[in-house]
Amino acid sequence: AYGYSYCEHIYYPERIAELNARGKVRSFVAVTGEGEIMGHAWLSFLAQDQGIAEMGGAFVDPRFRGLGCLGSFARILQEEALQENLEGVFVESVTAHGYSQKPVHRDGFRDCALLLGKISRTRFREIDEEEKQRLSLLVSFRFLDNPPESRRFALPSRHREMLRKIYAHLNVPLVDF
Repeated sequence: AYGYSYCEHIYYPERIAELNARGKVRSFVAVTGEGEIMGHAWLSFLAQDQGIAEMGGAFVDPRFRGLGCLGSFARILQEEALQENLEGVFVESVTAHGYSQKPVHRDGFRDCALLLGKISRTRFREIDEEEKQRLSLLVSFRFLDNPPESRRFALPSRHREMLRKIYAHLNVPLVDF
């Protein structure tokens, strides 16, 4: 799907199986009636971030794009996260291709960070063949239940207003110490 330029583990089924066996990820695969793989996505559990998980490892074979696989993956991964009693999930979408952003925005995710030039050039076959620069990631988050009433932080004065706006966008008021 991405010309061997996506996250490294995705090209090694034994690595994906090991990550699943260790509980680091939970994979989901879309297949045709004939058993052909259409796409893959996983829920990644980050030990240091208990209570949230990342939705990622997603790809759809170019022959099956436009059939709603990403949207189905987004719903299934969120249902799985709810089953795990997680507070929320996040996704990192490449800004160069809006296909990955559409289903998460449709599902109520809110953008909360922009990671400029985070990854080296990745070629998305049949999407952005001409892209020449490092790629940026858009981080979007969604509470699976209701957002908390507020969060309490010691906010640095020079970033206070920006942080309040970001959290307000997530429907969570910030309370400064």
